[in-house]
Amino acid sequence: MAINELTTMIQSCQYDCLILSHPEYQVLEATIQQVNQAGYVSAEIGLELSKLLMSVPMNERSRFTEKWVLEYLNSLQPGPVICVHSDLLFEPTLNIDPLALFRLAARITQLVILWLGDFTNDVLFYATPAHQHYRAWRILDFATHQPKVVIKRIPSNKGA
Repeated sequence: MAINELTTMIQSCQYDCLILSHPEYQVLEATIQQVNQAGYVSAEIGLELSKLLMSVPMNERSRFTEKWVLEYLNSLQPGPVICVHSDLLFEPTLNIDPLALFRLAARITQLVILWLGDFTNDVLFYATPAHQHYRAWRILDFATHQPKVVIKRIPSNKGA
């Protein structure tokens, strides 16, 4: 996807939270490079959070993660803030719902989430069924509720 295509996608629709999904990690990494070239503010959630969680007791990590993500994303407003490398939020031991957390954060700061997964038949998938972080959400009328969530698939480069 070209930078101008990415910029158009980010700027062309009304949303509080725009989820750009693709099941291939390489496509997401290429999109991250384009986001950086386009000058958007990006939030390296996994990298920042992993450093902090090392000193947090296991039984407090869920609550700590939710609070930290909201404060971190709020500190980057007005947005849009591009959330990258958020894989750690899907760690089963954290016992959190990353989609609900992003929706909550989007009430304060306009977000664009680069999502490793797919959106098919009104179901948003994270990862693949064989992966331990695999999750699925049935998405019904998110676009009509606050915050307004829009989900789009990142187009793959033709011939790549």
